[in-house]
Amino acid sequence: MSWKKARRDSKVGKEEKKLGINATACSELVFTDCAVPIANRIGNEGEGYKVALSTLDGGRVGIAAQATGIAQGAFEAALKYSQERMAFGHPIFAIPSHPVHAGRHVHGN
Repeated sequence: MSWKKARRDSKVGKEEKKLGINATACSELVFTDCAVPIANRIGNEGEGYKVALSTLDGGRVGIAAQATGIAQGAFEAALKYSQERMAFGHPIFAIPSHPVHAGRHVHGN
């Protein structure tokens, strides 16, 4: 059952444009004259903002893990490309101005 059919006092708003992680939609939910029974409340009256922020805290860990995985994948893809891409008869990875080599000069490795 879709959200639109399930409730008459709410609607799905515009879908947000995101920079990444596009496999899931992110849309606003609009509630008009929506009554929530006391038994269905999460937290006490007036504490909605606090409950929302605590929910976001848990999500941030997952988002950080996703971002770390994306960064690792990007690094590995760039490293592989730099080892395959040839310039001046050598892989660009082997050129001394490559960032990996530049870091070795700074750190003395």
